[in-house]
Amino acid sequence: MNEPNSHKSHVVVADARPRDYREPNSPDGQWNWRVHFLSGGAAAVQYARRRRADLWLINSRLPDISGFELLSVLRNLPVDAPICMVADQYDSGEEKRACAGGANLYLCKDERRQIDLFPLLDNLTGSNRTDAEADTEAFVGR
Repeated sequence: MNEPNSHKSHVVVADARPRDYREPNSPDGQWNWRVHFLSGGAAAVQYARRRRADLWLINSRLPDISGFELLSVLRNLPVDAPICMVADQYDSGEEKRACAGGANLYLCKDERRQIDLFPLLDNLTGSNRTDAEADTEAFVGR
């Protein structure tokens, strides 16, 4: 029997609409990520200055600053975790801007304007593992 994992990778979601992100139920305690929802860019900058995250998901349209401004601030801090820019709907100009600004990935919410976190994180890290460093390295290809 697998024991619940003691180390959780920290995922920060900066989006004014946290309900757009579906988290799985994990009755066996095997969900290896702790998700922190922040409603705006200022809160995300404060978080980044005080704590480490293993992965960032940033909506391109935040209520206080643009997601692109937040991306620039995080890269200048510097935040070394992967950063994914999230769009409510696809925009090729935003995708190019995200890549040029240092985002590791550009994602779009589905037709219901949602993102299912479990398959996303499982695919990004390769598996539902406990070692955050290995997961991050696998994602960014270090």
